[in-house]
Amino acid sequence: MQNQCPVSIVATRPADYIRRISHLFVCDGPRVLTPAERAAREHAIEQCADRMARSKTYLDFERTLQEMHKFGTYPLNEDVSLVAKASFMADNPD
Repeated sequence: MQNQCPVSIVATRPADYIRRISHLFVCDGPRVLTPAERAAREHAIEQCADRMARSKTYLDFERTLQEMHKFGTYPLNEDVSLVAKASFMADNPD
């Protein structure tokens, strides 16, 4: 982990949370998803979480976060704030 950038270290926290709750997401409209659609959505959310954990910059993290929102899932605000702070601290070490 010594050569790992601060954003990717901290981004694992919201990514792990999203993986744990990938079965919980918001759907738009009254239609119920079929079991296959539900499984596909869960898989897509888990793939987003994997990409989030590999974020090298806050911009990478934010793009993945926006994609997660489209799937109807949201990490904890505190975790997003930690990633933003790590990014700021990496860019402003003094």
